[in-house]
Amino acid sequence: MSSNETTAGRETVLTAMPGEPASLDEERDTAQFALHRDIECVLPNLRRYARSLTHDAVDADDLVQECLARALGKLRLWKA
Repeated sequence: MSSNETTAGRETVLTAMPGEPASLDEERDTAQFALHRDIECVLPNLRRYARSLTHDAVDADDLVQECLARALGKLRLWKA
């Protein structure tokens, strides 16, 4: 991340460049929001596919939930 650096007395203050996240927390929150949005978009398709495999709505929901829990648990391994 590139930053503007200004010196106030003996203290160095880093400020974010325009258009970049102000902090790593903001960057993480933005990435999590995008991930949640993407999951919400594919959820109906996942449920429909699971229903075609199980032929039962409750089992299909359980399958999708387990799939997403495992995927999110291994999120650190994902590469873009």
